[in-house]
Amino acid sequence: MLELVNDVLTMAKLDAGRYELDLAPMNLHDTVDRTVTIFRGTTAFERREIRVTGQLRWPWLLADERAMRQVLLNLLSNAAKFSDPDKPIEVRYDTSSDGEIMISVIDQGIGMAPEQISEATRPFYQADSRLSRKYEGTGLGLSIVSGLVECHGGRLIIESQPDIGSRISVAFPPEVICLEATEITEAA
Repeated sequence: MLELVNDVLTMAKLDAGRYELDLAPMNLHDTVDRTVTIFRGTTAFERREIRVTGQLRWPWLLADERAMRQVLLNLLSNAAKFSDPDKPIEVRYDTSSDGEIMISVIDQGIGMAPEQISEATRPFYQADSRLSRKYEGTGLGLSIVSGLVECHGGRLIIESQPDIGSRISVAFPPEVICLEATEITEAA
């Protein structure tokens, strides 16, 4: 119940344009690792295989770490909820040809049809009312993810196919890249 109340409050702040970011240099790799560890610590997902992959050198971002954790936890929760426990989940870091920072959560779950993808970020949207009963959800996760990413100047990208799985990516513009870890260490 508390999670639902927090989600509704976050959504209300986003809708009202009142969500305030606490921007600070954030080590993206460390944030992803800590978030995956938190996620694995939940009873329902502790034995789930989650792979963190991507480029060797992860950037530091000027971002709100709390918001980033919420984005990742929502994406991981959806990936785990809509895929079999024996299927791995991948969290992947890439850089696009335009220099965007891309974090993707990839599953081999039930996937979505094109018409479902276009509606997926609508608050309280469930593709099928039977899904909300089977998978227990409010339909706020992707709405919140989209709103938090947009507050950072980024965008949400959903690629999915029914019965194959989904790749949900958050893309941040190159402008949010800040000091590298070595530069921060040297400055201290």
